[in-house]
Amino acid sequence: MIRRPLPWALLAVLVLAQIYYPLTTGATRAGLTVATVALGYLLSVGHALLSRGARTAGALVAVATGGGFAIEALGVATGFPFGSYDYSGQLGPKLAGVPLIIPLAWTWMAWPAWLTAVRLTAPAPGPAGDRPAPGW
Repeated sequence: MIRRPLPWALLAVLVLAQIYYPLTTGATRAGLTVATVALGYLLSVGHALLSRGARTAGALVAVATGGGFAIEALGVATGFPFGSYDYSGQLGPKLAGVPLIIPLAWTWMAWPAWLTAVRLTAPAPGPAGDRPAPGW
């Protein structure tokens, strides 16, 4: 079982990497982009798994990663819904014109957005404090 300090340590590494990001350029920045997205993905999927279980984590990956890839592939191929764009080769291998790291970014952002939406729309806690636990 993963101990609670590990996710916090990984989050600290992610925050430090994001602070370092604007100080980099070129290949270093591209590598740091890939590393931070991969770490953010692992943290989001890991949090979903540890706090909500395998079914939720699997649904997150299927919907956010799979859906993110699908919409990006559609966008690169047709220009819909984001307008015409393409990706350089700096973010690693591509499938259907989409760097494989891009759907991971969708997932990294989807999970915290979902948790925030749930928190903001949850009813006020009653006398028993029935608000959902924050996870880690």
